Amino acid sequence: MKQNTQPNKTGQINTTEQNEKLRQDKDIQRIKPVTKTKQVQRQIKRRTKTFGEKAYKAYIALTISLYSLLYCKSDASAGNFETSIFATGTKSLATDIGKWLMIIAPITGGLVGVYFFIRRQAADEMDQSAATRCC
Repeated sequence: MKQNTQPNKTGQINTTEQNEKLRQDKDIQRIKPVTKTKQVQRQIKRRTKTFGEKAYKAYIALTISLYSLLYCKSDASAGNFETSIFATGTKSLATDIGKWLMIIAPITGGLVGVYFFIRRQAADEMDQSAATRCC
């Protein structure tokens, strides 16, 4: 057996077989999952809520909702939606947009028609010039 010059923990010189075994043991230790101690497992385990804690949370939620219903003023019940500023403003915006569209739509349609007419004329001229060059 060959001997290695590396001393072990006790100060003895290890053989190459012993060094190989030590390397394998270290590799196995790296691969093995770390097992948790009981103390760590107890810390990780979630604590379940008791009935009293659940009842207390329900009581707080009920108290907050009743307070908000009874003591906070609400504008939702002030009147109907037709007379609100939002509804009247939306109606006036829609009528203004409709008036502008009645003015802008014919102008835009005429411009688009002229553009396509010019493109058609240019395409016809290209076809005629290509036909004269071919024959």
